[in-house]
Amino acid sequence: IIVGLPQGRFDAETTGNVGKVQGGLVRNAVPDYTLIQGEMRSMVEEKLETLMTNAKKHVDEVAGAHPDARIDAKFGQAYPGYSLTPDDPAVKLLFPVLERLGYRPDPHPVGGGTDGNVFRGHGIASVVIGRGGYNQHTRYEYLVIPEMLQGAAVADGCVGLGAPGRAGPGLVGLWATVAGATSPRRLSTTLSLSRSRRAWSGSCGRSG
Repeated sequence: IIVGLPQGRFDAETTGNVGKVQGGLVRNAVPDYTLIQGEMRSMVEEKLETLMTNAKKHVDEVAGAHPDARIDAKFGQAYPGYSLTPDDPAVKLLFPVLERLGYRPDPHPVGGGTDGNVFRGHGIASVVIGRGGYNQHTRYEYLVIPEMLQGAAVADGCVGLGAPGRAGPGLVGLWATVAGATSPRRLSTTLSLSRSRRAWSGSCGRSG
């Protein structure tokens, strides 16, 4: 089932990945239950829908080829995507602060999913800014402390633009140099297989 799920980079805007396969207790026995988890990301909604449709079709085909197995598949949205516009409340708050601190706002698309996406999904204006981290999600990940402090100064400047008492309206999801004007939508799937996660995950098991 894994080989037929979306994996790898399909284009500059779209990726798929099987990130977790878990099951079994010993190496010399067939596991009763296996969990498979993965995700699909894209800047383009239609591409994501196509990947999800193909993944569901593949799962159905596997189920049809193995009638003694039980496959429980769940697909769901992990992070809604968003795009920033000049009149966005977060842009109006953040960009003047960046310019006042000597930075040139340079919004651009990024392929990550953050709390900012979640806030946006609930109608809360937010924008993610870089905090000096590099090689994320690898064993070579590291943080540049001076850049992190620069990011903190940006966040502090945004709070300072708020109402008396330094409560900054709209200051949600500000993490520290603009990292993205566009963020992808991410789907999740859960697959459960047993025999008698737009991100996605899956599990397999056998009965009897």
